[in-house]
Amino acid sequence: MNRILITLLSLLTFMSMEASTMIADWRNYGGVKKTYTETKSFTAKQGDILQCQCSGSLRSGAYLKLYLTVNGVKKALVSYDYNSNLSDRSFKILNFQLTEDNNYTLTYEYRHVGGGTAYGAHARVYLTSTSDNDYNTPLSNGDEFHLDGFHYKNNNNVLSVCQCSYYQYDGDIVIPTSITYRGGSYVVKGIENEAFYKCTGISTVYLNDSISTMGSSVFERCTSLNEVNLSTNLTSIGDRLFFQCNNLTSVVIPSNITNIGTQAFYGCNNLLSVTSYAQTSPTVVSDAFYVYGDLYVPKGTKEAYKAADVWKNFNIIEMEDETTYQKGDVNHDGSVTMADANLVVNYFLSNDKTTFVDFDIVAADVNEDGDISMADANAIVNMFLGTGQ
Repeated sequence: MNRILITLLSLLTFMSMEASTMIADWRNYGGVKKTYTETKSFTAKQGDILQCQCSGSLRSGAYLKLYLTVNGVKKALVSYDYNSNLSDRSFKILNFQLTEDNNYTLTYEYRHVGGGTAYGAHARVYLTSTSDNDYNTPLSNGDEFHLDGFHYKNNNNVLSVCQCSYYQYDGDIVIPTSITYRGGSYVVKGIENEAFYKCTGISTVYLNDSISTMGSSVFERCTSLNEVNLSTNLTSIGDRLFFQCNNLTSVVIPSNITNIGTQAFYGCNNLLSVTSYAQTSPTVVSDAFYVYGDLYVPKGTKEAYKAADVWKNFNIIEMEDETTYQKGDVNHDGSVTMADANLVVNYFLSNDKTTFVDFDIVAADVNEDGDISMADANAIVNMFLGTGQ
């Protein structure tokens, strides 16, 4: 599938290059209440730098966005709103490196909500050519860049997803296990503090099992989040990880979790179903949960959970017989979705076959042939689409 590949670079990199060419200069102040849209097409080569300079004074409800389209695929470059601290006294400057020779279309979108000529937006875009050597320069420790919808930070050649000040994540979040960039292959192993903070458009999250660490407040105030699949290699759930994710109705706690931090699920007032695969009840801070619904625990662990602080407040249900689990519901959240199919695909492709416990295997082996394969993943997709059983 064709994809837009763009990379965020430092300003120092841009300043060391040859003279640039302005390809767009859009400015709207005052005027009627409406959404102003402009486009500009241009041709660029692999390694060329696109610099976006944005300024403005935005009222509540107004926004300034820039998009880049190539091969019919449209991606957001920048997104500013009332909370972005955009100023009309200086420009916020962001640089992107294009990773293919192609024809591109840049789109400017500004929503004006009134307030007179004191309110508006200004966006300038420059294009600078670079050599292939610049494009192939390896990452340095601490480098940050933007690629295929995620903002990354390099930590000794291991990547973590981090917060992006100019871009709002939304929709379905599937973090890749690894990426290829500047001629190198990098594993994505972590998510930093507040990486998806207040991204109210996120609906589902799937964390591949390469993710082994997460910071605090990663999904705090993601109010549309309704489904999450956590990595089985996580050992802790950080402070305020899902704080006020009030659309979240169920969560599955992987077997390796040993502790859950303060206010991790606080404000999740619809979280009425929790499934824990930890054989030993994780240590939980007293304010980790906001409500206490049903808690499903492994067979033989009910009494231990009943004796544990915080867990004893739940309605504890022991998972008696794994054969009673719904076929295809691999993450045991009560429904068969694409997240279950993704789990099976990743298990099939992985050399590590310890990520599924017995209960998972029973649910994943949809065709009951004793083997978990792509046939099972396809069957789950068909179940989700309503075309199979």
